[in-house]
Amino acid sequence: MLRAVILMTLFLPRACWAVPSLFEPVMDGVYVVRDDDGRWAANWSKDVTHQSAAGYEAKKVLDLSDMPQDLWAQVREVRLAAFFNVRDYSWHDRPPADGLDEAFEVVVNGNVHTYPTNCGAPVFDEKRPRLDWYEFDLPKNEFRRGPNEIIFRKAPDVQNDDYLYLGIDLTARRGNSAVTFDGREWR
Repeated sequence: MLRAVILMTLFLPRACWAVPSLFEPVMDGVYVVRDDDGRWAANWSKDVTHQSAAGYEAKKVLDLSDMPQDLWAQVREVRLAAFFNVRDYSWHDRPPADGLDEAFEVVVNGNVHTYPTNCGAPVFDEKRPRLDWYEFDLPKNEFRRGPNEIIFRKAPDVQNDDYLYLGIDLTARRGNSAVTFDGREWR
């Protein structure tokens, strides 16, 4: 019995020609669908998104076409793992510091899931900044055995002093990632 499919992803802000995602067994009943190698070089100027306001979005297409139909029918649980953190930057942008008090969204094939930035996701450490993996439990019925569009973005807010930093794997050039800085033009 297939218990879970874990979709693991970093983001690559470069869209080329999309290909089916990699589908791999992890252990009995657990599979990973991924589209990169999980390599993050920790260069904060080019290896992360710096999302602070709505409109700046990162998209990953996870294509489950190579998953056998009989396995897809057995899937009971879907988790999306993303490599990121959130940061309250109000101490710099809008003093005094007001904490993580905004929201971000994970959009799966048009279905919006909103999470407060203080939801328990990894938090930026001012002394030792790093990203970490965080999992989202998502409904299977929002996914399909085929291409799935997943978007990470900040929810609209007036303050825009909480940041969402998504890790970018610059080593994988599979073409299933894109970014928009204005909410309209993807590249």
